[in-house]
Amino acid sequence: MSISSLLFSFAGRIGRRAYLGLLLCTIFLPSLATITLAALIGLPIPRTFVEFQATSQALGAPLFALNLIFLWIGLAAATKRLHDLGRSGWVQVISVLAVIIAFGLLGLAAALQNTPGIVGGGLIALIASLYSFWIGIQMLFFPGDAQANDYGPPRGKARKPQLRVPVVSRVALPMISTPVGASAQVVFGRRRRG
Repeated sequence: MSISSLLFSFAGRIGRRAYLGLLLCTIFLPSLATITLAALIGLPIPRTFVEFQATSQALGAPLFALNLIFLWIGLAAATKRLHDLGRSGWVQVISVLAVIIAFGLLGLAAALQNTPGIVGGGLIALIASLYSFWIGIQMLFFPGDAQANDYGPPRGKARKPQLRVPVVSRVALPMISTPVGASAQVVFGRRRRG
């Protein structure tokens, strides 16, 4: 898999280590990019969270575009990891939307001061959060399908492994284990009758 397809494509499969590496990159690189852009423009380097937020707002559109790229990379990595587990990439969207909708209902019930709604919304939010957490655990710790699934062959096994034997051993081993005349017949494919 090329670097561009690893980062930007939603097709294929990746393993746990590749997913974890991409996940950490999409978490830490946007912050590093914010600090780097701030230094290049001449803004003070943020030292607290409030300063970091102010710097992020000052950077505006370039930082927003960069964060969209990192969001795309994160979604592509999660989709490929879910493919490795034999699941559709839409599972991540469903799990995130479930949490957003559940907490939205909880907030609406709280705003309306509806106690049964708050309890029900809290229960739905808890279930949706646990489902999303379980999907995350599977993506980080469960091994992928060992055989081909609907999303492609097992990662790293698209081609058959080949036995690599040095040329010297292909010629030398038959000569060592058999008499000289017989080894010449085996190596060169001739059989003398006589």
